[in-house]
Amino acid sequence: MIKRITLMAITDIKNLRHDPMLALALLGPFILIFIYCTGLPMFMDILWSQFSLSLFPYMKLIFYVFLLMLPVLIGMIAGFLMLEERDMQIISYISVTPFGKKGYLYYRLISPFVITVFSLVIFLELSGIAVPFIWKIVIIVIVALLAPLFALFLVTFATNRVEGLALSKSSSFLLLAPFVIHFAPEKIQWIVSILPTFWTVKVIEEITADTHALLYLIVALLFHFVLLFLLYKKFDRGIC
Repeated sequence: MIKRITLMAITDIKNLRHDPMLALALLGPFILIFIYCTGLPMFMDILWSQFSLSLFPYMKLIFYVFLLMLPVLIGMIAGFLMLEERDMQIISYISVTPFGKKGYLYYRLISPFVITVFSLVIFLELSGIAVPFIWKIVIIVIVALLAPLFALFLVTFATNRVEGLALSKSSSFLLLAPFVIHFAPEKIQWIVSILPTFWTVKVIEEITADTHALLYLIVALLFHFVLLFLLYKKFDRGIC
């Protein structure tokens, strides 16, 4: 099993080398981390010194936007790879090998999760978020679940890479949640509770406020896993 996973990982790296868009998307999370940790402070200094404008009241919102963009970018890469492999009937071929269809799907869903975890560890360490270690792990896990979720969304509802590219633009709706939570009254915020990012942000809000974090975490995990299960089953039936 490990040998087959290694071979698939090597194949993925080769595919990324020949696809500039996916290669750039793979670098995207680290570019975002660099912008947030280095470029943003410089930009804020310029705004304050030249125009007396401060972004400090919106730092939490900016943090959420950058945080959520990490799994979305990585999930997009995984989704595009799956779309390409389905178009080339590679998935059908793998289904009759010892690796099997389930082994393929598990690899395609776990790998973006692991990569996202790695990028989130770097991001949270450099951003200096002040939460206990155990809650930091919780944040990493709940945010990283968005990567396989977005990958499954793309490959389930897109029939080819062109449609996948169009659907990837819908990621902007996922980023709507932190804006609504930041600006809208609490009663109105629940309008976007159908988005997984709403529950992700709510968990982090409750953790930093030290209030009902455990309750929101349970609901968020259930919401994420139900969506993953439904999308997984729909995609699984589609490639039978």
